[in-house]
Amino acid sequence: MAPFGSKKEESPVRVQVLTLDYLVDGMARFSGQNFVRLIHLTEATMRSTSGGAAPEPRGTSWAVGERMDGVIGVAAQDGEGTERLLDYGSAGKHELAADIYTGPYRVRGTLLAPDDDPEMLANLAPVVMRDVQIDSPAGGSGSSASAALLYMTQLQGIVLAG
Repeated sequence: MAPFGSKKEESPVRVQVLTLDYLVDGMARFSGQNFVRLIHLTEATMRSTSGGAAPEPRGTSWAVGERMDGVIGVAAQDGEGTERLLDYGSAGKHELAADIYTGPYRVRGTLLAPDDDPEMLANLAPVVMRDVQIDSPAGGSGSSASAALLYMTQLQGIVLAG
């Protein structure tokens, strides 16, 4: 039995963090301020979004604090991560086929939104998408995820299908 007032620590989940220049894969815990004011990955590996040589960090821990200017979003890479990620954004009852252009990426999938007005959607932060395909027009390989949370700090545009 856990002591009074203690919380069960969440197990880490596999995620991919999209930044302006890199895709960073690793394990993260969704607890406390994680993904609101702090991102910390363990077992981290990185690859360039421009298709250039992969960076070679000297360790496997990767962290970014409150100023997330270079962070585009987080994509779940396993089932448990998907469930937790879907709880974090401005999800709503509208399921919209959308392309979101943010930073060096086009993120295509189903936007879970409180409204279907593109002008309103452009001001949401963060947003959640399901069944996403992530491409970088600058080159490099694309990826897919069952869910992604986009911070919208580098938004270039939203295109709703149909």
